Amino acid sequence: MVTAGCIGASLAKTGFCSADAANAAPRVLHLGTCTDASAFLEMAQSAKATKLPVAAVMMELTHNKTLATAIGFAAAGINVFADAGAMLEDEKVAAAVATAMKSKTGGQMISMPEEADLVGALAKLYPDLR
Repeated sequence: MVTAGCIGASLAKTGFCSADAANAAPRVLHLGTCTDASAFLEMAQSAKATKLPVAAVMMELTHNKTLATAIGFAAAGINVFADAGAMLEDEKVAAAVATAMKSKTGGQMISMPEEADLVGALAKLYPDLR
């Protein structure tokens, strides 16, 4: 798992970012600030090119910068779990963006499930992952 932004401090305090995090599932690589999206995208595209399952999870879309990052990932063919409908006031616009991304790039904007259901949602998207 790769992350950036404010969550990094919490993940590090809980031991998920340490090299000896033997019990951490998954181990976490913290890249830096939330504005490092281009590094994430490059890493995701490299992983996808080697047939590794890749998905972006954006727990909170609280401003346009995060929404633009989510749309950018979907436009690059990466599946994105995010609640774009919460940011895009018109649900029809959100649905049109999701449909256009999937048909043109293969990347999807997938409605963010409850936190407890995220693992199940990822397993449905990538059934061979287990």
